[in-house]
Amino acid sequence: MRKAAPGPSRALYARTRSASDLHAVRSEKDADACFAQMLLIGLPRLNPSSRHVAQASDTHGTHAPEAPEAPDDPDTAAPFLKRDAQAAESVVHANSESSQGKNALVVTRMDVISAKHACFCSLQPRDVYTVSGDADTARKNVRAALLSDYRPGGLGPQHVETRISAADMNTPDAWVPRSEALIRLTGSHPFNSEPEIGLLLDQGFFTPPSIHYIRNHGYAMKDMSWETHELTIGGLVSKPMTLSMDQLAAMPSVSLPVTLVCAGNRRKEQNMTKQTMGFSWGPCAVGTHMWTGVRLRDLLLAADVDLGKGKHVCFVGAEDLPKGKYGTSIPISLALDVFGEVLIAYENNGMRLTPDHGFPVRVIIPGWIGGRMVKWLKEITVTEEPSDNYYHFYDNRIMPPHVTAELAEKEGWWRRPEYLFNELNINSAIGSPNHDERMDLSAGSKRYTMRGYAYSGGGRKITRVEVSMNGGKAWDLAEVHRWEEKFSHTTKFGRYYCWVFWTMEVDTFRFLESAIDTGEIVCRAWDESNNSQPATLTWNLMGMGNNPHFRVKIHRERTKAGFCLRFEHPTVAGPTRGGWMSPLDSQGSEMEPCMLVQGKMPAGKAAPASRDLWKSYFKWAEIRKHDHDGSAWIVVHGKVYDCTPFLPEHPGGGLSIVMNAGMDSTGEFDSIHSSEARNLLEEFLIGELDPGETQEFIAREET
Repeated sequence: MRKAAPGPSRALYARTRSASDLHAVRSEKDADACFAQMLLIGLPRLNPSSRHVAQASDTHGTHAPEAPEAPDDPDTAAPFLKRDAQAAESVVHANSESSQGKNALVVTRMDVISAKHACFCSLQPRDVYTVSGDADTARKNVRAALLSDYRPGGLGPQHVETRISAADMNTPDAWVPRSEALIRLTGSHPFNSEPEIGLLLDQGFFTPPSIHYIRNHGYAMKDMSWETHELTIGGLVSKPMTLSMDQLAAMPSVSLPVTLVCAGNRRKEQNMTKQTMGFSWGPCAVGTHMWTGVRLRDLLLAADVDLGKGKHVCFVGAEDLPKGKYGTSIPISLALDVFGEVLIAYENNGMRLTPDHGFPVRVIIPGWIGGRMVKWLKEITVTEEPSDNYYHFYDNRIMPPHVTAELAEKEGWWRRPEYLFNELNINSAIGSPNHDERMDLSAGSKRYTMRGYAYSGGGRKITRVEVSMNGGKAWDLAEVHRWEEKFSHTTKFGRYYCWVFWTMEVDTFRFLESAIDTGEIVCRAWDESNNSQPATLTWNLMGMGNNPHFRVKIHRERTKAGFCLRFEHPTVAGPTRGGWMSPLDSQGSEMEPCMLVQGKMPAGKAAPASRDLWKSYFKWAEIRKHDHDGSAWIVVHGKVYDCTPFLPEHPGGGLSIVMNAGMDSTGEFDSIHSSEARNLLEEFLIGELDPGETQEFIAREET
């Protein structure tokens, strides 16, 4: 066999610099080092003979490629020619020389390289870039895709709220329009919410921005302007950049459907077992948008990232929180993955971002938890080490079940990287039958369509969803609807970043058989790595990644017409009564849901019916005077607390206490805080409601 001629192993490593100096000449030694790095992370290795420069256009901004030159070794030629024919001609990089300069597109075609035992190809799919430098065309394409998924009777994928909610009027977010259909999980502020599952599924594959779940650590950023906001890219790069939003939007854009999921999705099930550190998400901290933005990969290459030292990419947002600005990081291998599609996004569903979704720009990391997708993005920094941001260490972790808050702090569990929650785990839920739905069986047998959602992380495809009508003793296959394949280019290359919907046609009498047999129906999902959901939950300190089988109980009930079946989900989102899971009190005994929701305490813990001489009692007229940061009193379960000394130390910021000062804060407090926080609150107890007003307090709670 003729020995293969040496390929361009010392070819120049192209980096975008300027319109006049697109490809800097490096030494042979430097080129070899760069090539070794490219082999590891999949960066393009370029041949100067096949370089082209193209101006931004209204189409794809690329030239027709030259025919690929076959490798000299005939044994390796055919496979490469086949792969190259299926690949795109170009890898597009964006370059911004200055705030005044015109963004240039550098388009270069990959050559196929052969080696003795291995070969290297950097493939870039032709249809990866939806548009180059033409925001109007991109928006038009996105809207066409969205309209094709419109469900009659739904809100529509571009529906946004225009009214200010009364619940926000006395908060820093009084300027942000928000839907009344969203279930508030943490009181009036900060705003954390999700839709009801039936409403969510009714909208179809794309979620309207108005009812997409929202996770805010503080207030929505108000002083953010498209015209004045700037994004900096620095750290271990040779060409630090500061980009305006207009410059960013002029770069080649990608429009990609991505399902976002909060790390705490379905957490309330864990809180009903044992209180975690987090508030009670139901099963709808999930939604899908068509996100438009610039690839992080392109920005890093344009900034001439140092691949010898750079190992992580850190993100920091503009919001000010009690522990500093919110920030986190991802490995540089993900940031530079050709098919990873990490976006610096400025539009969702063909519109500019809303304040709650991170206007004007945020990070989108397909297949990862929402907690890594920093909103109101201000800084991108390449570093050798992971982010040292407080929220990178003290949020978004799945601890072993024995780890408590005290143990985590004492033994340094927060700093251990192996417990980070990054890629989503597999999950699914049942939407129909819905919670408290009733099925009339008096008219005889009918056909009923069960439905729900499923998703996995890391680009893994959901391969099947199974439904059990007898509590898990036997399983039926549901029909899986992969709408993502219609709207995304990534599925052609084996990456799935969106939820699937599933349905299963069932005779209504099968539900009756289920009610008589085990009294529950169950769903679970599987992905292409054969990951599936556990039968039961495993508690963890932060209540994250909760993904056991989703179980719906069936109850037989008599009606005037005969009888019906009533369905009960495990929980109902937020500080709301409902669901078959029994909450626990602080001693671990069962607690009636009304006690948890209405602020009633078990026997022996209720406010006293008569005065004790050694206690202090307060009337509402006095309590309402203490409604400011100089004197902040709150009422929780009929007890009065002076929280003024704690304002500077409160993890959520003193403002969140002051907003509830002078009022009953039972609902807001219970929806967020753990048993440890309840114990801490007792340090600030100054008295109780006057017995004459306690009954008024309870009556008001019950109504």
